[in-house]
Amino acid sequence: MLRASARISDRQVDLRGAAHLSIDPLLDGGREIVDFTTALVGRADVAASREAAVGAIGAEATARVAAVAGNFEMMNRILDAVGVPVPRSRAESIAGELGIDVDHFGHGPGPG
Repeated sequence: MLRASARISDRQVDLRGAAHLSIDPLLDGGREIVDFTTALVGRADVAASREAAVGAIGAEATARVAAVAGNFEMMNRILDAVGVPVPRSRAESIAGELGIDVDHFGHGPGPG
């Protein structure tokens, strides 16, 4: 979704920033967004990262970030629970954009 949104709005984004905390995602408030979502899924200091996100992007945008992160976690847990694998072709596309090794993902049958 971020990739498509960036393309439509003609903005640069470095998706590797989602996987590598040392890389700037090139978004306004991007570092704070990554820190906040990392805290949400990793149970780190959510309060401090939420405050930083609110300071960088505002309360409404921070609430939307939390909602998207929560929805993603819910969908991911359901897919993991039923054993849906990531097709290798999709994993290769995602891994390249995130700057990670394709073998980070579990693979299953599917296109590619």
